[in-house]
Amino acid sequence: MLLAEFDDPMKPTPSIPLIDTTHERRDMWYLKRYGLPAMYWNLILAGRA
Repeated sequence: MLLAEFDDPMKPTPSIPLIDTTHERRDMWYLKRYGLPAMYWNLILAGRA
C-alpha cells in the first residue's frame, strides 16, 4: 500500500517526514487494514478525534 499525499500543484508531499511513503510498505497496509478502521469507529464517530 502507498500512502500518497499531494499538494495543490500535484507534487508529492508526505505528511510524515521520517517515513518514505513513495514506496510500498507493509506497515502502511497494516495501518489501512487495522489502524484506520479502529480510529474511525472508536474515535471519530465517538467525537474524540
